[in-house]
Order: sequence, then C-alpha cells, then structure tokens
Amino acid sequence: MVGVTRISIHIERVVLRFHNGRGNYFKTKPFQPDCKEFFEDDKQDQVWFETIINKELVQQLLYYGKDVEVLEPVLLKAQM
Repeated sequence: MVGVTRISIHIERVVLRFHNGRGNYFKTKPFQPDCKEFFEDDKQDQVWFETIINKELVQQLLYYGKDVEVLEPVLLKAQM
C-alpha cells in the first residue's frame, strides 16, 4: 500500500498499461511490492496489484505521465 490510509476503505484491483518501455522501469522499481505481471503476449506491457486508492497512489502514477494508462478501476482512471 502506498501512503497513509484508513483501514475501513476497501481494497481495489488496479491494472496499468505502460508505454514507451516504462513498464520495465516500473517492474524493477515498483512502488507496490506485490505487483503481478500478465504473461499473455498481448498484455506484456501490463501489471496489476491490489491496493487502496488514495492521493499518494495517484501521485505515484502521475510521475509516469503519459507513459502509464489506468485500465482498472474506472474511478482511478477518471482521476487521472
């Protein structure tokens, strides 16, 4: 989990797609230690993890700029 969170907030599955090779950087320096990779050929640029959506997570994702795309959840995608 990234940042300070309230325990009562539920955990969500986050799916990210990286562009311009940034996925390799994320995989070597993930801010989410339990990050999982997809192994399907058409999803090699995607990762997923379960976490609580908070401001710190959004800030971490904004660091990647246009090189990251939030696929799930819809609420987080709208915040980006």
